[in-house]
Amino acid sequence: PAEVKQLLLENTDVMNKAEEASKALYNYDALTPKQKELLATDENFRKAVARSTDTLTTWNATTPFTKDLKLDPTTVLNNGQLS
Repeated sequence: PAEVKQLLLENTDVMNKAEEASKALYNYDALTPKQKELLATDENFRKAVARSTDTLTTWNATTPFTKDLKLDPTTVLNNGQLS
């Protein structure tokens, strides 16, 4: 159904953003303390962190069903959770 396709498309977008955030955190961890200090004073960096945090918070709080669908669509569909 179109509803399921839309959920999957939305999940793909969110998962791609989550993957980007994960890579960014990995790269951030590799920085020196001085580099981290410079980034902390960068306004664009702070805004990006805030946006990422908001996105992940919203995703975790409001979409447990769609996360399950992304991770294990067969079980979710078989359990009739789309109705």
